[in-house]
Amino acid sequence: MRPDINRHNPDPTYLRGLIHIIGLSQRQIARDLGIHETLFRKYITDIDNASYRECPYLVQYALEQWSATGDFPSSDPGITTP
Repeated sequence: MRPDINRHNPDPTYLRGLIHIIGLSQRQIARDLGIHETLFRKYITDIDNASYRECPYLVQYALEQWSATGDFPSSDPGITTP
């Protein structure tokens, strides 16, 4: 799927669904995407929470692509993360 900003859906419930499909911890996904874990958690917390931050489309798109491919590099024993 080609990126399309009109498909931006920062809804935390939607993002948590993508995370569930990926099947890795939030910490591991944040690391693999190069995002600080605390910031990543702010994207997926409830909108009413004071720490909530709207997820950028690029992060959403990465999660969508990752969940659609089933390619989970963190689970590859040949790949290590810092």
